Amino acid sequence: MRPPEPHVWVQALGVCLTLAGGCASSGEPAVPATTVSPSAAASGAAGAPAASAPRPKTVPTACAEPGKKECTPDPAFAKALCEGGSPTLALVLFAKGTPWTRAYLTRKTAAWNASGGASSNDDLAQDEEVLILRVREPSTGGIVVSGQEKSYDALRWDGDCVTLSSGEVALQRPGRPRLPRLLWTKLENEMRDALRENPAIDEAYRAVRKECKGVTMGSVSKACEVADGRLVDAVAKHVREGGRLATPREVP
Repeated sequence: MRPPEPHVWVQALGVCLTLAGGCASSGEPAVPATTVSPSAAASGAAGAPAASAPRPKTVPTACAEPGKKECTPDPAFAKALCEGGSPTLALVLFAKGTPWTRAYLTRKTAAWNASGGASSNDDLAQDEEVLILRVREPSTGGIVVSGQEKSYDALRWDGDCVTLSSGEVALQRPGRPRLPRLLWTKLENEMRDALRENPAIDEAYRAVRKECKGVTMGSVSKACEVADGRLVDAVAKHVREGGRLATPREVP
């Protein structure tokens, strides 16, 4: 029987990840759409237009604008995702086979979100991997202005969104992409259970329980830090190699 879930901070701690699988190639199969059943429709007058009924919500699987350099999801989905933040959905979107454009930080960068949603206080490390959710073209009013550059709204592995300038990211994958902290307890229960079906993740999780002893902040032992990093590595490897992920309960 598995012990009860503790509150465990999972922190990459600057450990570089050397993971097999890498980002999805165009020849890999796309992850099937994840459908979330809506709550019961609000009652309405008889004969009300069908369009007023809520629609099932799904995780997008195709580029909103095929043919563009950056493959991004539907803008409404991206906006809602950034407003709410979801580590569970982030793992699904980063999974092997998804078409979204991956980008990598060219230097350490402060985290901020121009869209107004939640954003982490943690800086992004050089070589951190993100997904491009929206491309912001420079507003020049039709006038060519030297030095103007586009920017991006991007998704981190922890479910937070950040806004980055084009000079802060590169599309070429580094040899050792990094991850931010992952808060294990913020993952939905079904996702945690699915991840722990992988023996490597379960072993790493048990090591965190043993070494960290439920500590979620402040000073922790070196052994706890190392265990945290190994759990991050195991989760990332599982996701990038197409391991089973649970269906998110909520989709924006």
